[in-house]
Amino acid sequence: MQPRALLLAALLVLLASARAQEADDSSLLDFMKGYMQEAQEALTSVKDLLAIENGSNWMEQRFYSLTGFWSTLTNHLSSFWPLAPGAAPGTTPAPAV
Repeated sequence: MQPRALLLAALLVLLASARAQEADDSSLLDFMKGYMQEAQEALTSVKDLLAIENGSNWMEQRFYSLTGFWSTLTNHLSSFWPLAPGAAPGTTPAPAV
């Protein structure tokens, strides 16, 4: 288990034991069920957030890879066309008249 899950489980046990002193056995079971449901929902949301973060990182890496490929490709292809005198690199050359 992850440290966060263990910490959450310990917190649930402490809360349940504090309630146990005040409540009888049947209501303790209800409290434990409620706490376990909340813990399960919290773990589900953490898993969802991790999946979203991993997807975002993957997309960012692919975008940088694509921009690097495009930059390399344009640099190689631009060597085939000479620039017009006084034109800045990266601009489209003027058509010959």
